[in-house]
Amino acid sequence: MMRNNRCVCCGDIIPKGRQVCAGCEYREKQRLGYKPISYWKQILYIIKAKLLGR
Repeated sequence: MMRNNRCVCCGDIIPKGRQVCAGCEYREKQRLGYKPISYWKQILYIIKAKLLGR
């Protein structure tokens, strides 16, 4: 018998490998005031980490 993967917050069926559905993830990010960093800032952080060995 195949077991359905369910969101830990709301119980919706979600893809294998995830724990939270997209809706709950979005709501939580909005609640916390999440603002993604730009692509170029991500690249700079990676370069700094590689250069500094972190």
